Amino acid sequence: MESRVNDTIAKGGQVRSDDNPEAFRKRLVEYREKTAPLSSYYAGTGELRVINGMAPVEEVTAEIERILVPA
Repeated sequence: MESRVNDTIAKGGQVRSDDNPEAFRKRLVEYREKTAPLSSYYAGTGELRVINGMAPVEEVTAEIERILVPA
């Protein structure tokens, strides 16, 4: 995480005010306790849709729209 933050700063980007190891651990615990169980539930119902959030913003937006707005 530290290298990601340093890379972002070096490129002139903004970082979160809580980008530090303790805050990251807290977010990870929160994910494991609250989000991961929901993912398993929706995967079991066949309703889970997975989007690569690391893709460029335009691709993420297009994928969300494709899922939410049926053709």
